[in-house]
Amino acid sequence: MPDQLRTLLLYWAPPLLWMALIFYGSAQPTLPSLSDSMLDSLVKYGAHFVEYAVLALLWYRALYSRFPHPKILPLAFLITAGYALSDEFHQSFVPGRSATWQDIAVDVIGGASALLVWNTLHQHWGRR
Repeated sequence: MPDQLRTLLLYWAPPLLWMALIFYGSAQPTLPSLSDSMLDSLVKYGAHFVEYAVLALLWYRALYSRFPHPKILPLAFLITAGYALSDEFHQSFVPGRSATWQDIAVDVIGGASALLVWNTLHQHWGRR
């Protein structure tokens, strides 16, 4: 397999596929709900947090494969935050769904948290 195709499949396809999965979920007119509204909100916000934490790390990995420098971390964050905004905008057009700033905030916090943890661990391991 040529190196460019291998790089595309191993590094660039995962964040794009993950974004497609998020888009698909946002396009659903209804989502399953739990009977306890507090637990339902907790599960849904937890899912948002994890979805965007994974997306941020996948983008960092892809970008680092091409530009191996820790300073690409903010770019991975900006792509993730931009996608959170665009996904909520898209969701505002889906019947039965709405866009909320709370979802965007949780998405952005999830992405930022994952990158912060990754950067902290990477710096710690790098010093050993």
